[in-house]
Parts: sequence; C-alpha cells; structure tokens
Amino acid sequence: MLHICHITKWFPGVRALSDVSVDFAPGEVHAIVGENGAGKSTLIKIMCGIYAPDAGEVVLDGEPVTLHAYKDALDRKINLVSQEIQVIPKSTVAENIMLDKLDRYLSRGRIDWRRINQDAARYAELVDLTVPVKGLVAGLSTAQKQLIMIARALSSDARILIMDEPTSALTRHETDNLLQLLRRIKSEGVTVLFVSHKLEEVLAVADQVSVLRDGSLIGTRPIAGLTKEQIVQMMIGRDARTLDLGKLDVSAGRRARSARRQPGWALPRCRLCAAPRRDPWLLRAGWLRPHGTRRDSHRRGAQRRRRRVHRRQARAHPQHGRQSVQVSHGLCL
Repeated sequence: MLHICHITKWFPGVRALSDVSVDFAPGEVHAIVGENGAGKSTLIKIMCGIYAPDAGEVVLDGEPVTLHAYKDALDRKINLVSQEIQVIPKSTVAENIMLDKLDRYLSRGRIDWRRINQDAARYAELVDLTVPVKGLVAGLSTAQKQLIMIARALSSDARILIMDEPTSALTRHETDNLLQLLRRIKSEGVTVLFVSHKLEEVLAVADQVSVLRDGSLIGTRPIAGLTKEQIVQMMIGRDARTLDLGKLDVSAGRRARSARRQPGWALPRCRLCAAPRRDPWLLRAGWLRPHGTRRDSHRRGAQRRRRRVHRRQARAHPQHGRQSVQVSHGLCL
C-alpha cells in the first residue's frame, strides 16, 4: 500500500538518507529500528510531508504522491503520533480528540458540542481510554495523553499510523496495554509503523522490521525467527559483546564513621541507622570523603565571615542607584 522508493535526503554537510526503499503492507506492524542518527526520524518525516526528499518518491496505492506539508499526509490518511505529547492541557478530552475536525460540527455559526462529545467517547472507548471526555486533560497521566493522541489519529480514519517512540515515557504496565492496542488496530487493517529503541517491544508486537544504519537500509526481515542479537548486529555492523566486571563486594572494608549527626557530612539529612563501610567504591563515588568534615567546616566558616563583611560594607556604602535606598537616606527628586 505504501512504498518508499529510493529516498535520499541531504542536510548541510550530512547525508541523512541514502537510497532507502521500504514497502509497508496493510494490516501489519512494521518496526523501524536503528541507532541514534541512523535516519529513522528523517524517514518518517518524509512520509508525513514534514521534509521533502532530495531524490526518490513516495508511492501510495500505486500512485506517486507529493507531500508538501503534514496536512497533505492527513488528507491521505497518514497520521503521526510523535514522541512529544501534543495535547492542550486546558481543553477537554473530547476537544483534544476532535481537535482537527471541529469545523465538521459547525452549524449556523454554532458548534454542536453534544455530537463532539458523543463521537469522542466512541474513539476513546476504541483505545480503552476510561476517563470522562468532558474532563480536562491537565490532570491526566502521560499514558492517557498518548491514548488521546492515538484516538485523534483514529478519528481521522487513519490508514497508516506512525508511532515514534511511543513507549519512551510509559511504565511496563502501560506499555503492555499499548502493545495490545496496536495488535487490535492492526487487526482492523491499519498499517502501523513502530519506531522504537526497545527491541523487546519490537520482537513482541512487530511483523516486519527494517534496520537503518548511517542513513542506509541494511535490510527488512520478518520478525518470526529473528533474535535480538541478530537485530543488534544489523544495527551496529558487528557482534555485540559484553564485558563482565564481576560482582562488587559491598561487605568488604572496615567500618567508617556513622552518617548520623555528622557536621559537614555529604548527606546532612541522612537518616541511615547503620554506619557505612569505608569501601574504595564509596570513596570513589563521593559518598565517603576522607577528612571532609574538617575541610567543609572551615569552608562554611569562611563563607559566613565573607557574608558579614559584605553586609557591613553595604550598610556603610549604600547603593544610591536604587530609588528605595535613596528615599530611605532622605534623598528625593
């Protein structure tokens, strides 16, 4: 349905995309992965009309299309749910869901708010958003605001839904609910483009995965039978290796001074009952400082003396540039 054919995009001194071609089929979740700077954001912005390609074309339903702005993509049922939360906090849930379609409810110079609330409630139910549509958005959680953005896209009868890092600010439970929602949207024939750094989520929800590296398409593979290590190898161009540094023995070392009621301690309000141990890792991290108490007390004493000197100088030599000071010294204009 959507084909990206030989797309190339240049920025000043940088080639962001180089001859990228990807096919997106209807009714599937297609993941786009890659390291930072691989070209993922540039690719989806070209598909949304935010950027214009320097070479290549976007083909929709067999016909080349030219997208001059994001509105052109919306007219062709291509919707983007960006990583940044884009809602109006002081408006209602219904107003945010139907934000770009309010003119449809205008009749004789008046807006039919009853129809807006009814239609918004239907799309809110579609994405499992269980909050009153007449309530304000300001007090909702990040996950609920993201569901509002998805409901807004579905209310436009989106055929292609682009999700840019949708789980970056969600908890594990909220992420599971979102992935389940994407599966249900996919079953209704919507093409979902899933851009994410979290490969576990890609393996859990995607049907296909396309890997970008340094602006080039490394390949598109079906997710079935693909492992996380294979995706990482495609992303970085080499096998990922981990170095085991062993376990830190936190019980080693002799007992240090207690953290309770110590003047000048690094954590003056610490309520630790057990005294920490003088471990080299703690010394290196700055939690324990040898001879730090005496040094800090000298520093604080010097600061107090400087403040007293500054106050005496300010009383002896007032700043006559301020009107309030001039009036207090009997000066007027």
